[in-house]
Amino acid sequence: MTNLTTTQKKGFDFLNTNTLNQRNNYCNSFINYETQEIANILKYAKEGKMGECADYYIYNYTKKQENIPTLKIEWIEKANKYFDSKLITMVGKLNNFGMLENNIKLSIDSLQVDENLGLEFYLRGFDTDLNQDAGRVHARLVWVSCWDKCSHYRFICTLKK
Repeated sequence: MTNLTTTQKKGFDFLNTNTLNQRNNYCNSFINYETQEIANILKYAKEGKMGECADYYIYNYTKKQENIPTLKIEWIEKANKYFDSKLITMVGKLNNFGMLENNIKLSIDSLQVDENLGLEFYLRGFDTDLNQDAGRVHARLVWVSCWDKCSHYRFICTLKK
């Protein structure tokens, strides 16, 4: 993870705590996708669809299939890096909106999980110095189902005054 300031870390920790289920969904999707890719390539090679390199693919992907428990560790790391990068992008937006200042207390408002694994909520900022509302941010994690690459989340963050 990149070096975050104290206020950015506060925002990252806040978002991370409130999106653990979505992180878990993404990690599972990543593992399932990678596992299926190995199975598909091995199947095509055994069916002779890999041309002259079939033996090479059969040997290497059989080894990969045997090592899936170990590969899962690498895949989880990659999935977590991806998810972290998306949260850091959201943190940057929150920072630009002024919602991560030391005097701003964040709270979740109207949290909704949809049937498609998505998440939608408002982050409400309260300015403790001025004792007043500092605004709201509409945040969404939209699940994107893919067939040609790993399904993933699209992160959207919009300031609402």
